[in-house]
Amino acid sequence: EAMSLYNHFRNKADILDGLHAHLLAEMPIPGSLQGGWEEQVRAAAQAFRAVLRAHPRAIPLMASRAAVTPRSLAYFNGGVDIFLRAGLGAVDSLRAFQSVFGFVVGHAAFHFARLGEEPEDTEALYRDYPALAKVAATMPYDNDQEFDFGLDLLVTGLRQKLEREERA
Repeated sequence: EAMSLYNHFRNKADILDGLHAHLLAEMPIPGSLQGGWEEQVRAAAQAFRAVLRAHPRAIPLMASRAAVTPRSLAYFNGGVDIFLRAGLGAVDSLRAFQSVFGFVVGHAAFHFARLGEEPEDTEALYRDYPALAKVAATMPYDNDQEFDFGLDLLVTGLRQKLEREERA
């Protein structure tokens, strides 16, 4: 029975926090991964995306829960720590982690939460829009490559920021 959950959890927020922590447990803690900061960011983003792909109905939950459980705090801490060790300041490390986290959630929401809602004839739909018609001509579209492209942009931008700060 649904109500029997409340024998194990205090309230709905407790249930959602538990589910959030359970999903985070499917991923390594950022910062515990091998390699330099760029490899760690990429590996953490890929692992997070894989969990969201496996659990697309959990995307809104992962996007909206604050880090309040030990597992979510450890995940958040590890993510911020990657950027601290790379040389960003505390506030920029938080911003960098949140930017990558937001990119992963947004990309997953767009591509995985809408499964089955793609138009059948994209080429016909885009025909009157020249830029989109060029895109349609390249179908099938590879959203894995799109994800890697966006992640590369984020990592490159962060690397350039670090390089500028080192020169300053």
